[in-house]
Amino acid sequence: MPITKETAARNADCSAVVSLLDLGSLYSNGYLSIYDVDSTRLTWHALSMPAFGTPVDGTATANAISDAAASIDGTANNFSFDDRDGTVIWRGDITLNGYGGSLLLDSLSIPADSTIAISSATYVSTASIFAVQGETGIQGITGIQGIQGITGVGSTGIQGITGIQGQGVTGLGDTGIQGLTGIQGVGFTGLQGLTGIQGITGIQGRGVTGLQVKTGSLNFSMSSAIGAVPTGIMGQVSLTGNTFFNSWTILTDVSSTVNFDVEKGTYAGYPTDLTSMHGSTGLFINSGLKNNGNMGYWSGPTGISGDVIRVNLIGSDASASKISLNLGYTLY
Repeated sequence: MPITKETAARNADCSAVVSLLDLGSLYSNGYLSIYDVDSTRLTWHALSMPAFGTPVDGTATANAISDAAASIDGTANNFSFDDRDGTVIWRGDITLNGYGGSLLLDSLSIPADSTIAISSATYVSTASIFAVQGETGIQGITGIQGIQGITGVGSTGIQGITGIQGQGVTGLGDTGIQGLTGIQGVGFTGLQGLTGIQGITGIQGRGVTGLQVKTGSLNFSMSSAIGAVPTGIMGQVSLTGNTFFNSWTILTDVSSTVNFDVEKGTYAGYPTDLTSMHGSTGLFINSGLKNNGNMGYWSGPTGISGDVIRVNLIGSDASASKISLNLGYTLY
């Protein structure tokens, strides 16, 4: 059975999410970004302050969203709403009008320097939440059947001796005396065998309930239409669950040398307590288009719900105009 949220709860949930867009200090507004399939930003639309109005029946409507000119040619594929520090608050897909996407456009093809206008946007907090059932655990091993008891054995008693039949003498006159009845034979009933010992009941097997594991990735990308991507903050995000980072992948559009630093800190201490998660050995490409690795050498590859993750481009040979970083993770 689904969990149903009442209107007051839906409005509170909706307000809590959309108000995140107004947080931060790096920019004066939050932004709506449109990306192509390779996560390259095509347009960047400034939101109002506040970004959304007061929720009604679990739905908040965006205040005015500015028009934006496309920086490069591309095909719209997905979008994100970001806060004033560039942290992604929610994402969605883009389709043509009538095809059911989260963002509907008249055309997915966006030429460079063309102006894109967003007519309206809403955020909806749904009324029903469905619980996810974990997988059934492995069935336990059936216990060993007990040994059958020994059947008792008794001997049949000896049959008694048949008595002697009496014989009378036949007289010439009176009838002779009837002979005595023979002694009745007596036999002993055999002893009943002992009841066998009952076998031991086998141990009942027990199965372990299956565990649900979720995996995913954080994607950061930056592009420049007028030259190489500059060094600095590439993006930051607040974790929504306890997270173990296990892999990284870097891609560029031309052969380059780049170096990243991934930092972590608490939400309460943001932005002053962010520290490197991997010590002196960073994430890098050395004269190439790509590189990847795992977190075996990281000093602290885990984060708890609410922690802030920031990605910094700390070194570049000023060759690449498009750079993306993917961090793979498992929720635990």
